[in-house]
Order: sequence, then structure tokens, then C-alpha cells
Amino acid sequence: MADALEIARSFFRAEEVEVLAGLPADEQLRTFFRTWVRKEAYSKATGEGLSAGLDAIHVRPGEIGCWEPLDEHYHVQELPMSSNWLCALATHYAAQQIYRFTC
Repeated sequence: MADALEIARSFFRAEEVEVLAGLPADEQLRTFFRTWVRKEAYSKATGEGLSAGLDAIHVRPGEIGCWEPLDEHYHVQELPMSSNWLCALATHYAAQQIYRFTC
């Protein structure tokens, strides 16, 4: 996906694009998707969906397993998945533990 940086320029905040543009090319795509899933998780948790615009939601790259406060009510955490998948969970509070079950 060679146009990830261009898509980010259209939908992300300027400071997020700046961080993304400063990364080596091999890290840009994964960071782009990490940013996107965090924003999407937050927009779904608030019920606003993507109608408010992704640039209205500010996220940091953060580390997997760290809760990131997005505002006074919501936190988002990236959940560990396989190397080809990304997942984020947004909640009203920073959970102490998350259990993941597979069948």
C-alpha cells in the first residue's frame, strides 16, 4: 500500500502525519494501520463513528499493552494479535486485565 502516507495526509492530524513521515519506509505501513485501528476503536466506542472525521481523534503510536487516554472518558489499547492483524479496544476506563479466548 504505497499511498498510506497520502491517505494519512487526508485523514490524520498534522502531528500524526509528521510522526508517520519521519519513520523508515518499512515501519510506515504498520504504524499507519496501528493509528487507524486506534482511531476507529475510539469512534465506535463513543458511538460517533467515522462521521466526526479521523483527524478529530488524536492518538500516539504507543506500545502494545499500554492504555492510552484519549480524553477524560475513554482509553484505547492495542491488543496483541498475529503479525498480520491489528486490533484495538476502546473503553470508558483502563482495564486491569483483558482475557482473550480462542476456540
